[in-house]
Amino acid sequence: MTNISIYDDKSILIEKQVLASLITTQDLIKECELDINMFTYPLHKEIYQKIKDIYNKTGFLDLVELLAETSQEVGDYCTELITEFYSSANFYYRVGQMQDAYKLRLASKVLEKCEKEEIGFDDVVSEINSINSKFVENNETQSMSAFDIYQLITSDATKLTFKKFNWMQEKIGLIERTLNIIGARTSVGKSAFALNLLNDLADTYKCIYLNMEMTERELYQRLVSMNSGVPIEEFPNIRMKKEKNARVTEAIEQVRKKKIKVYNGSKSISGIRKIISKESRDGHCILFVDYIGYVTTQKGHNDRERIGEATRTLQIMTKDFNCSIFVLAQLNREGTDAPSLTHLKDSGELEQTGHAIMFLHNPSTDINNQFPKYDLIIAKNRSGRLGKLSILFEKNIQRFSEI
Repeated sequence: MTNISIYDDKSILIEKQVLASLITTQDLIKECELDINMFTYPLHKEIYQKIKDIYNKTGFLDLVELLAETSQEVGDYCTELITEFYSSANFYYRVGQMQDAYKLRLASKVLEKCEKEEIGFDDVVSEINSINSKFVENNETQSMSAFDIYQLITSDATKLTFKKFNWMQEKIGLIERTLNIIGARTSVGKSAFALNLLNDLADTYKCIYLNMEMTERELYQRLVSMNSGVPIEEFPNIRMKKEKNARVTEAIEQVRKKKIKVYNGSKSISGIRKIISKESRDGHCILFVDYIGYVTTQKGHNDRERIGEATRTLQIMTKDFNCSIFVLAQLNREGTDAPSLTHLKDSGELEQTGHAIMFLHNPSTDINNQFPKYDLIIAKNRSGRLGKLSILFEKNIQRFSEI
């Protein structure tokens, strides 16, 4: 038997308490799936594996079989665990202690790789954040009651709260903690549409805009223009126009009071995870990625692989964190024909992963029309209807509205 004295006394005691609870309270075996590497003492790993093997084979833990299938020394150790009284009342607290200790061991290995210059800072942050995703909360692993299941399947999912775009939400039904795609051809106005949604949602939620296409000046010009109704082209001489200057000043204050944060420049997927982890701590937040083609990843040798990896990771983030994500995507075919799911550029992953996929389409060929009527095509929608909505785009003030 391995010399137990070389292991931490506190860790050994906690592990013994957990094993004793599993042996004496068999319901815990079903409720709690432990990572065997959480145990530091090899003998404890051996006993836990044997407990799981017997339970999975028979549906219950036969103590006679447990003792019969182990060596004399291990059998004596199990008997000692059974005879020592460890209340199972604090079982999940002890499991939590084991998890925390295991996380620290994993994090230490990540930091060691950084010290050896095997990985960079962004990779350290990403790997340490991903350690949490290896574990689920204990209350999520317990069996749900019939009432809980009934409530889950009959209650409405939490829908995003819009004000100006409530007419759109009534038809689409966008819900929290989902990944949604906004697609359009070049220069159609997908950034403007995203900023309209952000401008609306930011009255209720913290909204994060990852700005990788526009200058910061262009972004705020659009926000102020849509709130003031003053065309952007008039901004350079706005001080000469008293009434419009007052509207712009008021709009600036409105934008400033909204819950908007802008991150400029290209972003790695690990950097985005860090941003969401930080910003979602104090309530549900909405993230806009403008656009997916600029997101960098470690994996992927071409655009298709890179965008696929970024999309899958963003989808996972909506489940790991309290956030909803809107991703802007380029379509891969020019023309005036209505776009479809097959037009999503560089990645079938966008089509597969998106909860709702919306396309902006300008059926007109008149590029000089400052007030074009657009189609908002709902090509995929897991929580509502498909179809087409008619909307007006006031280009001079970057504002979308219902027709």
